[in-house]
Amino acid sequence: MFSLASRVHISNAAEYQMFYYICDHFTHAMRKKTVNLFQQIQGFEFNENFASADNAQRFGNLMHESLRQYHSLSAEIHRISEKSQTVVPVYQRVQPLLRPVHGVVLCDYKTNHYGLRAGQHVIVLDNNASPSEIPSCEDQTISSECSCSLTATEMKTDAESPSKASAGIIDDRQQMSELADLDTVPRVPSSLTSSISSSSSSIAEVGCSATFCSHQEERLWKVQTSDGKNELEVPAVCVMLCETDQSAISTAFDLCEQLTRIWADTIDIYLESTVTLLSGYLKYLNTSEHVDVESKMIFEQLLKDIEAAFPAARAPSSEGNRILHELVTSVRRKLNETWTETRELTTRIRVKSSHVASYRRVLQKLKVCFTRH
Repeated sequence: MFSLASRVHISNAAEYQMFYYICDHFTHAMRKKTVNLFQQIQGFEFNENFASADNAQRFGNLMHESLRQYHSLSAEIHRISEKSQTVVPVYQRVQPLLRPVHGVVLCDYKTNHYGLRAGQHVIVLDNNASPSEIPSCEDQTISSECSCSLTATEMKTDAESPSKASAGIIDDRQQMSELADLDTVPRVPSSLTSSISSSSSSIAEVGCSATFCSHQEERLWKVQTSDGKNELEVPAVCVMLCETDQSAISTAFDLCEQLTRIWADTIDIYLESTVTLLSGYLKYLNTSEHVDVESKMIFEQLLKDIEAAFPAARAPSSEGNRILHELVTSVRRKLNETWTETRELTTRIRVKSSHVASYRRVLQKLKVCFTRH
C-alpha cells in the first residue's frame, strides 16, 4: 500500500525534474537559433543606393524561415506553459510550509481513533510535525495487518525519497537547472527503486516487536480534514500535495518573456533592413530617365504597399518613412512620364514583374512578423 504511494511521489519527482530539463533544453535551443538567425541577417550587405532582386528574394526567404522557427518555439512554449500547471511542487515536501496547502490522501490509513480514505482531500498544516503520541501496534491497524511492520519498513521509502530524490534536486529551480544534463534524459534514481523492493521484502521478515515499533517513521504531517473538524498526524508518504507549483509557472512565463523580447528585437532588425532594401531599390530606379515596367498595375501595387507599410506621419521613424514616400513619389512621376513621353530617352531601366514580386513578398512577410508580435 505504502509502496504504491511512494511510486506516486517518485513519479512526481521525475516529472518535476523532466519539466526543468525541458525548460533548460528549450532555453539552449532558443539561444542557438537566435544567434544563427542574427548571423544570417548580418550576412546581408544592403546598399542604400542599390538593391538587387536576388537580395530581396533571399531576404524574404530568411524572414519566412525565421517565422517558421518562431511558430515552432511558440508552440513549444505553449506546451511548457500547460505542463507547468500540472507540475507537483515536490520540493515543498522537504521545505517548511509557509502556509497551509491542499493535499490528497493516496492510500487508506486508519487507526482505532481515526481513519482517512484514498482520494480524500485534506489541508496540510505542518509537514514536519513531531509526533505528539506514537501509537502502539495494538492501537493502529492498516488493512488487517500489523501497521508497525508495514509502516516502518514502507515509510522508509518515503524517508529516503526526499533525501535522495528531493533534497539534492528540488531545493529550488536553480539547483534543478544545474543538475539537468542536456545530453542525457533524466531517469528515476535506481537507489529509490531498490529501496522500494528492499522495503517490500522486509515486510515478510520483520515482525511486530517493541524494539521495531520504537523506530517508526519520524516524519509526520499534521493535516486537517476538509470540513475542518479533525486535525490528524499521518505519515508523510500517505499525502500528496495537489497545489500548482508557482515556481514552474514562473519559469514558463519567463521563457515566454524571453521569446517575446527576442522576437521584438528581430522585428526591429527586419524593419531597418527592409527600409534600407527598399530605399536602395527606389534610388536605383530614380537614376534612370525612363522606367519601363512589364505590368504597370503590379508595379503601382508595390508603391502602394510601401506607402501603407511605412506611413509618413508615424513616429518614431517618421523621418525614414518620409524619405521613402519622397522616393515613391519620384518613381511614380517617372512612371507616369514614361507612359506619356514620346521622345527618345538616353537611360532606360527594365523592371520585371518577378522582381517586383520579390519586393512585395518582403513587405508581406514584414506585415506577418508584426501581426505575430
